[in-house]
Amino acid sequence: MAVIGDTSKFISMADKRIASVTDDSKSVTVSVTGTGEFSPIVSGYSSNSPIAVKTDGFEIERQSSLDRLSRAKSGWFWDYQTKQWHVKLDFGSGPEMMTKSFEVSGNS
Repeated sequence: MAVIGDTSKFISMADKRIASVTDDSKSVTVSVTGTGEFSPIVSGYSSNSPIAVKTDGFEIERQSSLDRLSRAKSGWFWDYQTKQWHVKLDFGSGPEMMTKSFEVSGNS
């Protein structure tokens, strides 16, 4: 599994967007910075569909397309053709910057 970052930015892994990335043999955890006004979609690669995506210990909803994910407050999508996963977190409704983490779990 690999983290690509926020592909809407020229430098997709800039530390002002992606605060940290940690991994083990079964998952990758990404800390991302956003606001209620702008919640980035963070992308990555996995040869198989992730088993689950969690934030704060709770699974977030799998979306049926990248278009639906972009319209949702939060969720995740895995594209079987490109082998890319995409995650969007809900940063609330305020304008203040905050950092949230999510975990993408896959097969070892």
